[in-house]
Amino acid sequence: LKYPTEGDFWSTVQALIFGKYATEASDTYYAAGTSALSVNQTKLWRSLTEGGADPRVTYEAIQSYREIANNDELTSYEKGVQERALISGLDLTNDQKLEMYRRLSNADSRADKFQAIMDTGLSFGQTMDVYDKYAEIDAEEGMKASEQATAFAQWVDEQGYKGSQAET
Repeated sequence: LKYPTEGDFWSTVQALIFGKYATEASDTYYAAGTSALSVNQTKLWRSLTEGGADPRVTYEAIQSYREIANNDELTSYEKGVQERALISGLDLTNDQKLEMYRRLSNADSRADKFQAIMDTGLSFGQTMDVYDKYAEIDAEEGMKASEQATAFAQWVDEQGYKGSQAET
C-alpha cells in the first residue's frame, strides 16, 4: 500500500479522469517522501480498517511507528515507550491495538504476555502502563532483583489492582 484513498465518488471520478496520481492522497504521499507499506503492514492495515478503523489514521499510525523504529537517535527503551504510546493513543479497540503491536513489533512472546494481562480486564493502555513501569524499574541500575520486585509489587498495590490483575 502506497497510500489510502478516500474512495468517495469525487475522488474516484478525479482519479478516473486525471489518473491515479492526481489525487490529494497521492500528492501527500509523494511530498512526504515515505515508502510504501510492506506486505505484512498492508495486511495489518487492511485487517484494522475492515474491523472499522479509520483508513487514513491507521495508515499514518503505521508510518509513524516505522519512523520511531528507524530513529537511530533513540535507545531501544525510548523506541519501545514511544511505539507503545503511539498505539495506546489510537482510536482502536483493545484487541486491534494488541494486533497492531504484535504485527509491527514482531514481539510475539511479549504480546502474549500483554494478552494475559488484558485477559484480567485491563485495557491495552493500562497494560502498557504496567509494562512501562516494570521496564522502568528493571532499568534502574544498582537495584537488586529483590528490590526491583518489591518496588514493582508496591506500585501494583498503589494502582489498586486486585486478585488476578495484581497476580498476573
